[in-house]
Amino acid sequence: MGIIHLKNVQVEYNGFNTIHALQDVSLSIEKGEWITILGPSGSGKTTLLNVIGGMERSSSGEVEVVGIQLDKLSDDSLQDFRREKIGYIFQHYRLFDQFTVLENVMLPQWPYMSKKENEERATAMLSKLHMSHRLYHLPGELSGGEKQRTAIARAMVHSPEILLCDEPTGNLDRENRDNVLSCLEGLHQEGMTILIVTHDEEIAKYGDRVLFLRDGILKERVEA
Repeated sequence: MGIIHLKNVQVEYNGFNTIHALQDVSLSIEKGEWITILGPSGSGKTTLLNVIGGMERSSSGEVEVVGIQLDKLSDDSLQDFRREKIGYIFQHYRLFDQFTVLENVMLPQWPYMSKKENEERATAMLSKLHMSHRLYHLPGELSGGEKQRTAIARAMVHSPEILLCDEPTGNLDRENRDNVLSCLEGLHQEGMTILIVTHDEEIAKYGDRVLFLRDGILKERVEA
C-alpha cells in the first residue's frame, strides 16, 4: 500500500537568479519500504525530505503522504501532521547540551503527552537502541554514534509512520556509522518506512531501493 506519492513536484527559489531545487519529481513509496536517495551536495536531497515531511511547500505538483494532500493543509495542520506522522533525523543531532539523554528524547513531546507516558516511551525506545546505560548522561559525554542513537530515539518516541533521515551518518566514523545503520535496519524489519538521503554510496547496500538525485532531477537508478 502506497504511503508517499509525489507527482510532478517542483521547488523553486526566486531571487537574483531562480534556483530549481526540485524539477518535475515524481515518486511513489510503499509502506514499509527503505528508500536510499544518493546525490552530491546541493542536488536537492534535503529539499526533497523537507517537502515530504511537510517542512517546506512545493512550488507546484502534488504531494500526498499517508493519504493526506500536504499542499491543501494550513500551516497549523502541517505542524500537526509533522508532529503525528513524521520522525526526522538530522546529520548534526540537534541535542540540547543542558539536558540528559532521556530529557532530550522526551522534550519534543512534553506539550502533547503526559510526563509518565512520555518517560515510559522514551525509556523503552532508548533501551531498544541499546542506550539504557546512558539515560542520565549529557550529550557532551556521548560518542557520535550515541548522540545519533539518541536522536533516533527522539524521532521515534511518538511512533511516527515515516522516518526521514538527512545524512544521518555524515559525522560518524565507520564503526559508529555501521551501528546506527544497524539500528535503522532493526526499525525497518519491524515495518518502519524509511527514507534516507546521503552522498555515501556504501549506504546503498542497505534498504530496498536506491534512487539518484542530481540538480533537482530524480532518477530511478544510480548513475555510474
